[in-house]
Amino acid sequence: MASTSRRKASGGGSRGGPGKKGGGSADDLTAEENLRRATVRLDALERELVFRSEEAAKALAAEQELRRQLSQMHTDLAEEQEARRDITADMTRQYQAMETDSTNRLHTLEATIDTLKQDLDASRLAMEEQRQERDQIVAAKEKTISDLKRRMEEMALEFGEMLKETLDKVTSQIEATSHDWKDVHLETTAATAEFLKSMKVELQDTIM
Repeated sequence: MASTSRRKASGGGSRGGPGKKGGGSADDLTAEENLRRATVRLDALERELVFRSEEAAKALAAEQELRRQLSQMHTDLAEEQEARRDITADMTRQYQAMETDSTNRLHTLEATIDTLKQDLDASRLAMEEQRQERDQIVAAKEKTISDLKRRMEEMALEFGEMLKETLDKVTSQIEATSHDWKDVHLETTAATAEFLKSMKVELQDTIM
């Protein structure tokens, strides 16, 4: 529409011009042709402008979409980094808690081991003291028994010697007085002497 109006205005002006005779001159045709060409060119430029405008609008929309996507990517990245920081912080807390717990348990176990070692050493020392005390008691009892046995043997020897001497004396006295008692106690005296002799032999055997 704008091109047609421009053509009509231009054509009317050329035909109404003063000093021009014979309206179908070559100049008028050239001007009209130039106007037509200019109109075509203008239409082409207008179409190109519209196309460029549409392309610019599309490019702007694409740029805005890219900006939106980039902003979303930045947001997602920030959220991911925050999540990673939270996970890292949580894992760090868990690791520190586990390390602290392990350290405490290790210290507890070391203290328990030290206590058990001390108790074991004390038990060994007590057992050694008890063993020494028992050995001393056993040695003392063995010495007492040995002394008693030795004393009993000495007493048995002394008693044997005393009994032997006594029997010897009695036998001698009996033999000395046997002649006076022949008629009264002959059988009794003989039996008594025989008994005393046998006792003397047994005592001698015991002493030997």
